[in-house]
Amino acid sequence: MILAQLQNFQWLNDPENVTFTALGMRTESKQGTDFWQNEAANVHKDNGHFFYLPKTENFVLDICWDCNIEGNFDQCGIMVRIDEKNWLKASVMFEDESSPSVATCATINGFSDWAIHKVEQIPEKVYYQIKRLHDDYIVYFSLDGECFEQIRLVHLSAAAGPVLAGAYICSPRNDNFSAKAQAQPAPYNFSDNKYMCHQCESD
Repeated sequence: MILAQLQNFQWLNDPENVTFTALGMRTESKQGTDFWQNEAANVHKDNGHFFYLPKTENFVLDICWDCNIEGNFDQCGIMVRIDEKNWLKASVMFEDESSPSVATCATINGFSDWAIHKVEQIPEKVYYQIKRLHDDYIVYFSLDGECFEQIRLVHLSAAAGPVLAGAYICSPRNDNFSAKAQAQPAPYNFSDNKYMCHQCESD
């Protein structure tokens, strides 16, 4: 079932290791990977791992991560991408052990910004949703899978081709870590509120 659901997905930057089973997908990120751009400082980090499907129409994408992120700035979340210099991502992130947050990063014309939404604690599962309305993208998150809160609205430049949408994982500062994607009973579907669930484990 899961292989049929994911057969049209592609990797941008292959992870350290990935295996597919009847129940899901397990992937291991590489150390020193990230998505971040700053033209003025000549910073071009575009080596994170992005598992995506090209989309040409409006869509709703839901992803659930079940994770235990221990390293500062380790990330596993949701992403849409026009090209290297124009994209949007969202993930749980820890600047330090005492300050968990849900962070979003919009990169427009080669400049990445940074916005955080502080939360008191991070449960095992965090749910993300991105809605595309033409060239506008709305990001939501939920800590229980039922009540979703909007945290970002971004306008990205019109795509010359398909928009890439999917799950991403990276580890900018720390050792690589693994994530297990678990299949849900319903297909991974962009048109309604179905999702995949991922489980992260620090090495």
